[in-house]
Amino acid sequence: MKTKRILITLLTTLLISSAVASKSADTQGVGIEDLVFSHDSSQLIFRSKQQPAKIQFINIQTGKLVKTTPITIHQGTEFPMGFTPDGHKLTVAVPGKISILHNRTGKVLRQPPVPPPFNHNYRPRKAILNASGSQQLFYTLKGTTAQLHIVHTGSGKVLRNIPLPEGVQPVQGSLQLGAIGMSPNGRDVAYITTPNKADAKPPKPTLVIYDTFQNKIKQHLELANLKLPTISPISYSPDAQYIAIPSTPVTLIHLKTNKLTYIPTPAINTLFFSADSKKLALLANKNQLPLHDLSSGKTTTQALKIPPQCHPSAYAISLNKRYAAIGTSCSGNSKGDSTEKILLLNASSLQPIRTYSLKPTTAIQPL
Repeated sequence: MKTKRILITLLTTLLISSAVASKSADTQGVGIEDLVFSHDSSQLIFRSKQQPAKIQFINIQTGKLVKTTPITIHQGTEFPMGFTPDGHKLTVAVPGKISILHNRTGKVLRQPPVPPPFNHNYRPRKAILNASGSQQLFYTLKGTTAQLHIVHTGSGKVLRNIPLPEGVQPVQGSLQLGAIGMSPNGRDVAYITTPNKADAKPPKPTLVIYDTFQNKIKQHLELANLKLPTISPISYSPDAQYIAIPSTPVTLIHLKTNKLTYIPTPAINTLFFSADSKKLALLANKNQLPLHDLSSGKTTTQALKIPPQCHPSAYAISLNKRYAAIGTSCSGNSKGDSTEKILLLNASSLQPIRTYSLKPTTAIQPL
């Protein structure tokens, strides 16, 4: 009888502990990791850190949650790399392949192979795609030979191989690969090589623009010494006239004139151009949005209506070029509002239109 009472006490304790843990989990932030507009620009689609993994859809006019798609992501071996620009699919890196999931059904549409060996420590973690999402840029290292590859996301066929200078490696080697990117039409590939600090007299970081149609280098530009995480994404403006690099300071390059602009900013998560290619938005680790005007060269700061312990973590621009959106991630400070937001903006002016509050245990609240 005594043993039975002990078992009942233990079971009750476990149930209470489980309930407390569940309540705590319910109050944690969702942490937006991937964000995209639907093909018709009427909905925002996002994936968060919440488990079990899911894709959620909200109506941008009402802010209501209209659909949730459960998906299977094996943590530790599979890594989401972002949505395709058309809003239909999610790309996930799996061993030796890229898994293409349908956003509305969660089903795997196809798993095209990627050039071996594919390293899951590959950076940037997010997929680098052309504007249509039909081509994806990969970096591989086989022995001491490094290459970039453009792969068709439908068939997995390698469309182009881009040679890298001898000695380029992601971490070790006489040169390191600092950043990579692809032009909106998929023709040009940009990459930056940075010197290894162990070299006695290292060269400066160098930007290379490679024309994959003519199989030759079309531009070669020496940069200032930059702080650049390995491997960072290079962003092209929609009109392909500018590229921006999330270095410290941020590097902006006008491709026609090779004019270099260094924008002093705090540490940033990522950056993106406005739909009209007139502004550069810098997503920093703060509840602010620095905006750099490409014409005047001036940088202004726009306050974001998000809690102070939150910061921008993802962005998207609609296919019709009317809207932009910024998703946030919060530290979960219990003393303040740690509810994540999605901010809807005008895609050209980047001025706010409305804000949606994402509460993990309730429907999404339009503000």
